[in-house]
Amino acid sequence: SFSCIMLKHALIGLFLVAGALATFTGSFTDSLESEGYGGTLYICTEGGVFYGMYSEVGVMYGRVSGDGLSARGTWVEGGSGSCLSGPFNFVLTDDGFSGSWACAGAPDVFYEWTESRLSSERPTDLQCAFMDRSLSLDGEYSGGGTTKLSMCAEPVAHTLTGRDHKFTASYQIADGANAGQDAYERGNVFSGGSLAGGSWCNNGGDCGSSVWFYLRGEGLVNVWWKYTEAEDLGINFANADVPGQHGITQGFERVGPTSHGSCRRNKELSPEVGSFYEVYELLSSSYFDSSSPASLLSASLALGLVAVLAALL
Repeated sequence: SFSCIMLKHALIGLFLVAGALATFTGSFTDSLESEGYGGTLYICTEGGVFYGMYSEVGVMYGRVSGDGLSARGTWVEGGSGSCLSGPFNFVLTDDGFSGSWACAGAPDVFYEWTESRLSSERPTDLQCAFMDRSLSLDGEYSGGGTTKLSMCAEPVAHTLTGRDHKFTASYQIADGANAGQDAYERGNVFSGGSLAGGSWCNNGGDCGSSVWFYLRGEGLVNVWWKYTEAEDLGINFANADVPGQHGITQGFERVGPTSHGSCRRNKELSPEVGSFYEVYELLSSSYFDSSSPASLLSASLALGLVAVLAALL
C-alpha cells in the first residue's frame, strides 16, 4: 500500500542519516568535566586515520575502527608537567562520544572523556591538526616570525621517564613586541619525529607551552600559549583571544639541516625546561613506592643522575 511504501522510504532515510552521522568528523565540546579547557574539539577522519585538536592546546592522532564507531590513539600537549601525552579510546554515542584517556606514565589509570557533538561539518585541516606524519621536524628554518630557528627531533632511549624522543629548539624572535629576543624550547617528540610538545622561554622572562607539527600540504605549524605568573605555568583558556597570549603560527620554511649545537645554543635561557621534564616525570611516576626506604634511595640516586644528564644536555 501507499502507507507501507512511505514507511519504507522513511526508514531508509533514517538509516542513511544514521550512517552519515556514524563518524567522528565534526566539532565537539572540550568540557572541563573531562579535564578539558572549555573550547572546541575538532576531529577529522579520513581513510581510517584520526586527527584532532582541542581548544588549540593539544592535538590527537590515531586510527578509526572499520565500522567507524570507535577510535583510539595518542593525545599530546605542550607545557611542563607529568602528564603531557597518553592514550585515548573513544566510542561514538547518539550525541557525541564517550571514552577514556590516560597519562603516558600511567597508561593503566584511565579517566573519563565524554563530549557532546556541536556540528557534523568537517573542520579545516588546520582546525583538526591533520598532520603529515611522513616528515621530520628536524632542521633549520626561516620565517614564521623567527630568525634562524634550529629544531632537533632526536630519538633517545630514556628508560627512567618512559620518553623515547627529545625535542630542542633555539631561535631569535623577529616580529612583535619581543623582536630581537632569543628563545629556547625543550620537550618530547612523537610519531617518529613529526610532532613535538614542550615549553619555551625567552630572555625577556616570558615562558609558555608549544606544540609543533607538519600540516598536510601546508608546512610547519606552531601552536603556542604564554604563561603568566598567576597561572603557575598553566594555560588560561580565557586568554585565547588576548593578543600576545596565544597563537597559531605558520609561514616557516625549511632551509637545510641543523646541528645539536645550534638547537641548544640558547639553552641557558630556560632552566625551567632543562631538567624539569625528567625530574617531574620521575617524581610522579609509578616506578617508586614512596613507602619503601629502598625506593626512596633509588629515587634520590635517579634524581642525581637526571641532574647530571640535564647538565650535559
